Amino acid sequence: TIVDLQGQIPTPLDTVKVAFVGHGTAEDPCWIAYQNGAETLAKSIRNVEVVFRYSKEDIALQVDMVREEIARGVDAIIVSIAHETALDAPVQEARDAGIVVIAFDTDDPEGAAGNARQAFVTSTITGKGICYDTSYMRGELVIDYFDGFPKGGHVFFPNEGPGATWSDQSRQGLVEYFEERGYIKGEDWFLDEIDATYDVATAEERITAYILAHPEIDVIVPCGGCTSIASVLAQEALEMEPEELPIFSWPHGPVDARGIRSGLVIAGVTDSHSNSGVLP
Repeated sequence: TIVDLQGQIPTPLDTVKVAFVGHGTAEDPCWIAYQNGAETLAKSIRNVEVVFRYSKEDIALQVDMVREEIARGVDAIIVSIAHETALDAPVQEARDAGIVVIAFDTDDPEGAAGNARQAFVTSTITGKGICYDTSYMRGELVIDYFDGFPKGGHVFFPNEGPGATWSDQSRQGLVEYFEERGYIKGEDWFLDEIDATYDVATAEERITAYILAHPEIDVIVPCGGCTSIASVLAQEALEMEPEELPIFSWPHGPVDARGIRSGLVIAGVTDSHSNSGVLP
């Protein structure tokens, strides 16, 4: 609450040290947007020092980074909680040290009941967070595009972060929208998921191989910004025609835009990462 935080707010003359500790990569456009938003605001405010650190999906490294920022004596830690339990102890340690802790991008599945973070900043329509929404809304776009999804159809879901809470939420959003429309996974339709990794080149290679080996795929719904980019690159390399294998992307940059212009990408759903970087 505001009352709880008042004693932790530095005076205007103090340098406010804020550390963003994310599970992603500095090369991912969505994390670039987070960082740009936070740094732009910091420049307009006196005495604010912002540091961004990325663990590249290495949760153990992210835990170490949080503890390093505690030792550095920062005033606030903004952290993406991409694992159900791994961040519980370091976040509590930060709170015990008098540090403000706010979650962004991805929250504990149980919210405040599962982690001691003091708030979660996101943009959402359903109330279930960014990652859930992007796939929930793409589920609607997919079914509407086909005017009812084909019986026994296959959705290819290349996932750049399998096992992470954000990707679990993304998958859940897609599955639950299909269920709301009466399509049961494993009966009426099938979700074909692979570990595509965070590396765009590796993701492109794996997506290309899967497309070639599985002609039964009806549509691609990438899980993440890197896999959205890689899906377009894979289809370009295969010289696929527009709408031959529709992509419903999670767009983050110029490659996605190129895919939209060429007709490989039918539609995309994204979010305001820069605002989520500003608000904490």
